[in-house]
Amino acid sequence: MRRHVYQCPRCGTESRPYALRGLAHAHADDHRRQHHGGDRPIGETFVTVPGTGWRDVPAEQRFATILLALIVVAVVILR
Repeated sequence: MRRHVYQCPRCGTESRPYALRGLAHAHADDHRRQHHGGDRPIGETFVTVPGTGWRDVPAEQRFATILLALIVVAVVILR
């Protein structure tokens, strides 16, 4: 899963990663209003960074998650 980050070169700040591009743009709009009077700083960028995915989870945690899900499904079926 990719994450979207807003970077303001004038302030030297970077937003937290957002799962949706629109949320990063909303963050940028708020930042511009609060810090730059609504103006767009020259050189501002939106970058895409890798996020965490299922493969990033340790094998033991993946196994435990699958086992727990199977137990929950079995309990629901057997009731």
